Order: sequence, then C-alpha cells, then structure tokens
Amino acid sequence: MNKNNCSLFRFYLVNEKEKGKLHYISFKFLFLSIYMIGFYCNFLNNIYEENIVHSKKYIEIISRKLYEFENNSNYKRITLENKPYNDLSKNLTEKELFDVLNSLEECPSKEDLRNIWTHTLGVAKEGLDDILNVLKGSIQKYLDNDIIGTKNHMGTSFIYDRIWKGNIFRFSRTVAAEEVEYTNKFLGLINEKHTFDDILKFIYSFLDHFNSLKKELYKKHQEELLQKITQTSRSLENK
Repeated sequence: MNKNNCSLFRFYLVNEKEKGKLHYISFKFLFLSIYMIGFYCNFLNNIYEENIVHSKKYIEIISRKLYEFENNSNYKRITLENKPYNDLSKNLTEKELFDVLNSLEECPSKEDLRNIWTHTLGVAKEGLDDILNVLKGSIQKYLDNDIIGTKNHMGTSFIYDRIWKGNIFRFSRTVAAEEVEYTNKFLGLINEKHTFDDILKFIYSFLDHFNSLKKELYKKHQEELLQKITQTSRSLENK
C-alpha cells in the first residue's frame, strides 16, 4: 500500500506542562485496539455460550439416563418383588389365585411357589369358619342353657360347652392333618424335577379335594354333635 495515499487522523493532546508540543494517537491503532478487545470479548462469550449448551445437553443426557434407570428399577420392583402372591399379609381370594395361576407363563421359582402354596391353603380353608358357625348354631339353645358339669379349683366346666369344644378339636385336627400331608407332598414336588403343569394339576386337585373334605366334615360333625347332645340331654333328664 502506498503511504502517500494513506490517510492519517491525528488526535491531538495538549499537555499543559509542555505547551506547544503535540502528541497524537493513530486512529488505526485505536481502531485495531477496539477491534481486538471486541474480538476477545466475543470469543469469550462464544466459549461461555458453547459451554452452557454442552452443559445443558450433558444435564439432559444425565436426567434422561436417571429417568430410564428409575423406570427400569420400578419395573423390576413390580415384576420381581411386588407380585400379588408374594404379599402374605393378605390372603388372595379364590378368583385372585386363579387369575395369578392363569397369568403365569412359566414355572415360578421355589420361593414364589411356596408363597403361592400359602395362598392356596388360605383359599382351601375358606368357609371353615362358616361351617363351625352353622354347627354351633344347631346346638346354641343347649349352650345358652348349659349345665355345670364339674366345679373345682381348676374352674367350672359346662356339659354342653365341653361337647362343643371336643367337636371343634376333632374338626380342627382333621383339617390340620390334611394341610400338613398335602404341604409335604407339594414341597416334595417342587424340590424334585417338575413342570409347571405338574404344579397346576397338584394345586387344582388339592382345592377340589379340600372342597369335598369340607362337605364331608360338615356332615360328619353335624351328625356326631347332634348325637352326642341328644344322648347327654336324655341322660340328664333321667337323673
């Protein structure tokens, strides 16, 4: 570039101590300085904005991963831990048990099978209290007008109450014996090689057996109870 064609703008500064001397600053130098300062500020701003963008993207990625992890964890807790039959604080109804059995696509673990069996026992024993209430109702008038049988330091024993309690004991003993027998069979089954069909067949057959057993127990104990009450009543009348 030809220096003669180059325009030069001078900024004159007057120093009061040195009057008559002129000091000037090149406009190009001033412009260049301003440009460099602006460029540097813009550079820093770009870096800052770029870092902010990257940080936001990084935070979004982390948040997404945490969300996916939480969802997966919740899914595992639902499918592995919170199965209906693993909650033993509340027994399943017959319908709920059948729904669980029908929903299973493969044979559960031994621990799950033991929990299912616990619910199966609960379902099987449904209605036992009703049977006992009906049996007791059939002799309620005797219980309401009971007669003292024995009275000693051990307490007072009533005749009809003793008959009733003896009946309950035999009834409960039979139920407990059946429960223990089939539980041992079930545990033996799951501890050996088995298929899911084997498990289902055993559970359904046990429920059918127990339904028949409840009917038999009701009929048997009703006959025994009424027979014993009648004999005792006649014996007392003849005294």
